[in-house]
Amino acid sequence: MFKVFFADDEIIVRDGIRSCLADQPGFTLAGEAQDGEMALSMIHEIKPDILITDIKMPFMDGLELCRIVRKIQPWIRIIILSGHDEFEYAKQAISIGIDDYLLKPFTAEELIEALKKAGARIEAENKKEEDIAKLKAQVESQTEITKDRFLSDFAQGHIALSDFVQGAETYGLKVLSRFYTMLLIKTEQNGIKSFGETELFAIKSFVKNLFEQESGSGKSSDTDALVFLSAKDELCLMVKTSTKEGAEEAVFAATDAVKHQLFKQGIKVAGIGIGLTVERLAALSESFGEAKKALQMAVQNGGGKLISAVDLQSENPETLLNLSGGEFVDKLKYALVEEIDQIIAKQIELLGNNPFQFTVMGSYLIIELISACSRIIEQLGGKVEDVCPEILTSNFVSGAVKSVEDFSSQSRFMLNKVLRYRDSKMNSRYGDMIMKAKRYIDENYNDQDICLRLVAEAVAVSPNHFSAVFSQECGQSFIEYLTAVRIEHAKSLLAKSEMKSTDIAYEVGFNDPHYFSFIFKKNTGLSPKEYRSSTQNSSQIEGEND
Repeated sequence: MFKVFFADDEIIVRDGIRSCLADQPGFTLAGEAQDGEMALSMIHEIKPDILITDIKMPFMDGLELCRIVRKIQPWIRIIILSGHDEFEYAKQAISIGIDDYLLKPFTAEELIEALKKAGARIEAENKKEEDIAKLKAQVESQTEITKDRFLSDFAQGHIALSDFVQGAETYGLKVLSRFYTMLLIKTEQNGIKSFGETELFAIKSFVKNLFEQESGSGKSSDTDALVFLSAKDELCLMVKTSTKEGAEEAVFAATDAVKHQLFKQGIKVAGIGIGLTVERLAALSESFGEAKKALQMAVQNGGGKLISAVDLQSENPETLLNLSGGEFVDKLKYALVEEIDQIIAKQIELLGNNPFQFTVMGSYLIIELISACSRIIEQLGGKVEDVCPEILTSNFVSGAVKSVEDFSSQSRFMLNKVLRYRDSKMNSRYGDMIMKAKRYIDENYNDQDICLRLVAEAVAVSPNHFSAVFSQECGQSFIEYLTAVRIEHAKSLLAKSEMKSTDIAYEVGFNDPHYFSFIFKKNTGLSPKEYRSSTQNSSQIEGEND
């Protein structure tokens, strides 16, 4: 199923395209916009396969939109619509690298044919990329393994700078830049955390092709990346930028693109870690080390989380990764909530079957566990009496050593509270950002111009950074959240007012009543008219029952 997005300022054209897509198998409407600026924000979130855009639009025209999309999401196939039969437009469009050019007025058959061509190109390109990647993996595997080991050893600080520069020249690697940031992505496929060599090199080949496609657009770029593997399931990007200010945008854009490429191959992301931006190549190992810490925490948190070294630095100076205090504290640094039973089982093995030994050893072990948990809470800036006051009472220890079952129950209770507190502290770094963003959206949802860029500016981060963080912390994209807010307000107006659905569409921020009706039904299963009728019937039934 190919996701299609279209941008056109003419309502009648949008209606026509929407109707075509509704009846066309293999294609689904992912979104629409009436100007290029709004379209760009939505495309960033939706990541469609095909973009249909008019050339002449307000704020940002179709050609400029296509140029930007070609740079940030080069995999998107583009179909341009134009009512201007001028050679200059066609020449510019061709130079951008569009897939089709339709003159208005066009027929439904012409549009469907263009969509089918774009879909066929996507399938052919995917097959070609897959074949090339596998072939390269087979032919170059030994060379690539050696090169990866060389890059990985340097990133981890095992190779001197002079030796690295000389070796990089031998391998034909371009390593010189102004600033460097390490990005680590741990992958898993179908829940299995290791792959064969062919699959691993295929992943790397797709990522390389992505950057080659961007740099091959004919325009100079101050951003580049070296891609290598530091472990069988760990993809590394050495992102190079000319300015420190541009590093964040570049790294999050690279993250977005790489995740898309991995998704295309059916490969899940277990976690993403981003290091600090460093100014010297000699300091690359510092960025790698910080990225490694962030990656470990991201994987531990689960759900393909993204964590940066900057996030970790914003925590309490005694961060989780710096916890000290013995073997048990070390075990609990990265333990998952799901591993609690395993931890307890290992403790019970130490208790033995002797009743006397159980009481003595049980008391010792439960006190050791209380000590470790207390240390973690305190070093994360919390107070034991607030997080888990029960463990401070004498009854907790005596109750835990009455039986094996009591020991397990008390230990499980304590570990659950402490590990969840630890996880909440790690996740809370984005709490203020998300809260501010949601407040901004809730206050401005009815503004037709609200977009990802404006919300990102409101919380003082780059659009790519905000997009990634919002999605992972909220479990839905910015567009999905904005749409949900608008739909809820629309539902309230439909149920409690006599406003026409057309007026409600504009009232909640939609610029096209037809698109509002489409989205409303897609989200609720009912048209605005049907929803209003259902709420009125419910009110009548409740009145009769009263």
